[in-house]
Amino acid sequence: MAYPQTSFIHTSLTPDTLLGQRRQAVSANTLQYQLDVLKKTGRYDAFKLKWHPVYDRAPEVWPIPDHLFWDSDVAKWIEGACYFLQQQSMPAIAKAVDELVDMIRSAQQPDGYLNIHYTVVDPGNRFTNLKDMHELYNCGHLIEAALAHQALCRNDQLLSPICSYVDLLCKVFGPGPDQTHGYPGHPEIDLDRKFADIMELCLYNAVLTAMSTDGKKFTYVNQLASSDKDLSERDDWFTVACCPPNMLRLLGTIGGYIWTYNAMAEYRSAHIDVHLYVGAKLTFDCGSDIVELQQETNWPSSGDVEFSLRSKSAKVDIRLRIPGWAESWKITPECPDAEMKKGYLRIRSNWLEKNPDFTLSIPLKPRLLLSHPLTNQNTLTIARGPVVYCVEDVDNAWVEDHFESVLLSAECKITEEEVHDPKSGISYVALNVTKGASILDTRAFEETPFLTNDKLSKGKPLQELKFVPYYFRANRGGKGHMRVGLKKTN
Repeated sequence: MAYPQTSFIHTSLTPDTLLGQRRQAVSANTLQYQLDVLKKTGRYDAFKLKWHPVYDRAPEVWPIPDHLFWDSDVAKWIEGACYFLQQQSMPAIAKAVDELVDMIRSAQQPDGYLNIHYTVVDPGNRFTNLKDMHELYNCGHLIEAALAHQALCRNDQLLSPICSYVDLLCKVFGPGPDQTHGYPGHPEIDLDRKFADIMELCLYNAVLTAMSTDGKKFTYVNQLASSDKDLSERDDWFTVACCPPNMLRLLGTIGGYIWTYNAMAEYRSAHIDVHLYVGAKLTFDCGSDIVELQQETNWPSSGDVEFSLRSKSAKVDIRLRIPGWAESWKITPECPDAEMKKGYLRIRSNWLEKNPDFTLSIPLKPRLLLSHPLTNQNTLTIARGPVVYCVEDVDNAWVEDHFESVLLSAECKITEEEVHDPKSGISYVALNVTKGASILDTRAFEETPFLTNDKLSKGKPLQELKFVPYYFRANRGGKGHMRVGLKKTN
């Protein structure tokens, strides 16, 4: 079984693809930007165990001190940095990793304990509030950082002290009469399409929209509609900054999420499960053979994915995820023996030996998503492939109310437009509604609150309403007006 945190190193992304560009933004800007923030806010030096003024501050969210996650903020940055350093040289980043590792080692207590808050601020109350005070959560991220560091540096400089901390936890927690019984309350979760569908939905919408195209601004909550009090925009940083370093960790290992593989050298065989369609190449050993699988695609703008499999002697099976939203799909050349199971299309080695180069085509057509009927929202959202769309004032300058009064018909006409943004270098497919969008005249409410549905459903027609991918929102200025779901009209 291949895990993303270790298998990503076997994947190289095509630079000019959407995910390739986001990953480049992280290596070019985000790593150094976040390092500067760690230093500016006191997190970087926190493992020196000196008193910091923030420790005197009343918690913004009781009972959790504002500095409680500094351990994990640092650990997640180390982890993300180590992933990127495995694939490219960045001397300044590498130096900071070394310095942080030295500080963490020096902060460890004689019994192996390692936590800033309970060492400096409240040393007498270790393990007394697992639910709120996140000791095991912080430890978990230190463990992940140590594993990433060991994979990069091939030494135990960080792994050794973290293992000592884990040894302490094994003594403290357990079923024995003299042990503490407790867990932090963070639940965890086979080959089934529905899981990868959700992963892709979150990746292209919740994840990519959480960071600006230059990699220097972030969101904590991904709003689906703006308001005067909550504009569509991003922030430089957060007091509880769990989100920004997660971008490093995920994009640093994104190659491991594209596909998983299993090489059985003794049988000279392997299988590859393709979960995401991305311009990338996978390379791994199968005994004395080297297996390569290349994807060439402009997904999610285009639904055509060209595959090239190279293997001298190993027999390779490939399983391709066919998304649940796909109305149809096609393999070229035709593969009559392909089998579908739980949303994955299995292509056997005997066909691949004759057809190592093949294409998967999945039509990407705009579609309307209806809100769950029990929410009483009665909205329509436009999606295309895995990408959810939104409207912004940048493209619809007339808006004054965050699109709250805009109506959309289920019979609307949608056209596609290829757009290239010169500032970010990102290309995407914009969607234009040229028929079926209207604006509700809310002045009728000034006369009487008792309006019938037929009057509410009729609005002034709009000549055009332009939509952009939700992941691209809040990158081009504007007034901060944005909305995903629009009121459904008859």
